[in-house]
Amino acid sequence: MRVTGDFWVRHFNRCDYVPQADPRESGVAALSMVLKFYGSEILPVRLRALAKVDQTGTTLDDLIHAAEALHFTAKSVSSITPKRLNETPLIVASRDAKNGQQHFAVVFKITKRHLLVADPDVTVGVKWLSYQQFDQTWTAAGALIKPRLRHAAVKMPSTHLQTIKALILQQKVALVHLIFAMLATTGISVAGAIFFQTIVDTYLPNGLMTPLVIMALALMGAGLFEAAVTWGRELLLGMLDQRLMIDVTLAYVRRLYAMPLPFLNRQRQTLTAEVAEVSRLIGVAAKTLVTQWLETLAATILLVLLIVMNWKLALLAVLAVFGDALLMWLSRDRLRAAGYATIQSGVAANTEIAEGLRGVEAMKALRAEPDLFRRVDQRFADDLHKKFAQLQFVQLQRAVLQAFHFILTVSLLWLGADMVLMQQLSLGQLLAFAALFVYLIGHLTQVVRLQPQRELIGVAESRLRDLPSNNTAEQQRRVSESRQITGTIKLNQVTFGYQQKHPVLQKIDLTIMPNHTMAVVGVSGAGKTTLARLIGGLLPLDAGSGTITFNQTNINDIRLSLLQQYVIYVPEQPVIFSGSILDNLRLGNRSDVTDEDMDAACDTAEIADDITNLPNLVYTLVDADTATLTASQKQRLAIARALLSPAKVLIFDGTFSQIESAVADQILNRLFALKDRTIILMTQQPQLARNADKIVVLVNGQIVEQGSYSMLFGKRGYYAQMLRR
Repeated sequence: MRVTGDFWVRHFNRCDYVPQADPRESGVAALSMVLKFYGSEILPVRLRALAKVDQTGTTLDDLIHAAEALHFTAKSVSSITPKRLNETPLIVASRDAKNGQQHFAVVFKITKRHLLVADPDVTVGVKWLSYQQFDQTWTAAGALIKPRLRHAAVKMPSTHLQTIKALILQQKVALVHLIFAMLATTGISVAGAIFFQTIVDTYLPNGLMTPLVIMALALMGAGLFEAAVTWGRELLLGMLDQRLMIDVTLAYVRRLYAMPLPFLNRQRQTLTAEVAEVSRLIGVAAKTLVTQWLETLAATILLVLLIVMNWKLALLAVLAVFGDALLMWLSRDRLRAAGYATIQSGVAANTEIAEGLRGVEAMKALRAEPDLFRRVDQRFADDLHKKFAQLQFVQLQRAVLQAFHFILTVSLLWLGADMVLMQQLSLGQLLAFAALFVYLIGHLTQVVRLQPQRELIGVAESRLRDLPSNNTAEQQRRVSESRQITGTIKLNQVTFGYQQKHPVLQKIDLTIMPNHTMAVVGVSGAGKTTLARLIGGLLPLDAGSGTITFNQTNINDIRLSLLQQYVIYVPEQPVIFSGSILDNLRLGNRSDVTDEDMDAACDTAEIADDITNLPNLVYTLVDADTATLTASQKQRLAIARALLSPAKVLIFDGTFSQIESAVADQILNRLFALKDRTIILMTQQPQLARNADKIVVLVNGQIVEQGSYSMLFGKRGYYAQMLRR
């Protein structure tokens, strides 16, 4: 993958280049390059999880941990000098963070004077740097990653979406019709050239008017037929594009929904913008690819005909084919790199607008419109700059192509005229050959002109392949029946951190009895939300970080679809979906929910009276940013929705923070009285935990107290102090 100056560098040095999907993922791309160097390929989503990539990126320590988890050895290197000629590839970090994120690259070769550095940023690419140039950007320290002695290359199973090419090839009937249309139009073009030759060599010299009229009328009819065929071809290409939108884009969104929470939390606005950008490219993929294939096939047919007609002049046609192929090969890496850059800049610009609109109230309150507009302006300027750079190269490619074809066409007429003068060729034959040569040039031009769009589609497809199929991971989880997990929930020595050296939870030991109530109390940042998400299966628990079991079944053996039905997690800021109140209540319901169940859930959550006072009752329309409901009403609506779910374990994480104390007590008393549900309450308000069967006090990610209310209050420890405050 190059951009400027590294084409020959990459092709004559062993360098398995991987571009970053966005600036946060330079570490993942660098690690992927090292793994590919040793013959292993791991899906980016797996590497993101191992390297604990978040909104600030990752760290060198996390990359080392990820490599070790993949059975590689990692050694820190304090300096990079010519003495380390054989210690490559090395992952190095930038001296200065880019946009608040640490940036990484890979040193593939070290010589006495230079280093071969592969930067995942496609605007930089792969370059030879002197030691002085290297020191200006990169730190002297790095991580040397090598396979273990008995290392076997790992190839991830092909679980990604079917390739666009494969999906198009499945549409056999449409492709047959398109090939027929291409053959028909090519045949008409050839017939026109032959007619031209016959007019000049036969009809005009011999005054044959009747055959001339017949042939002309026949060609007119063929022209009308060609117009109809072209119309049908465009309709078929449009149908193929729509088919791809269904088979690719919707499948991509379905897999996106199935991805783990850390991936989706990467930046939701970014993912939304990326889906839109990728969908736009996929929407024209079929037309672009099929047209390029058909143009190539038509060019091949014409080349064969030209060789049959006159092999000497056909050498110019062969030269045109090879020259255009060489131009495309030389342009491929540059266009692909430009594609990555323009997609990233387009996503960044659209994300900036989405984030500004999402915080429109704060923007108005702070009068921050000029500042936010300045950020949008900078993003758009960067996007336009990269798109203009791409346009410059595309226009340069087309100018070179046009000049090359013009020289070949003039050369053809020159050599052909010379052959006519030497009576080696008739004038009609030359004109027919020239006409077919022009048709060939037209097809070749179209193939080359479609290359930038095809490379963009290739970039979009590579983004689609980042998402693995959820089926493979799900099939590896053997437990699929709720009776197998109904029972006691146990956490044994659970340690978890979003970054390797900063654990949020440390050695958590906890037992949650079935159909009992438990309250976890702690200040903000104590680890309550992380604990809740681990129990709910929303965060992955790595091997060696303790165990979570449901009825003695490891959580990593339970199918996610079953776990999501058995445990429901209600966050502090519940999501209200576009639709009516009734639609929101029915979301994720049990299959046997009745109107009486719905009324009972609303009564328990103290939301029934509020719904009665709405203008259209349960049919009142709301959305995520609705002002129809207060923060308290949204939380109570989410509680009612959870009660209507099939879940046996209900986790309320700060869900009562906006509810009045008296109302919260009433709701909790009803929840704690349920005999067929396990209730887990995460709260900063210690008084809400009084009626729970067990109270757990969490401080800095550690359990410091647990027991009943009377026991902890009498102990005069942390919980009692929190109550007094």
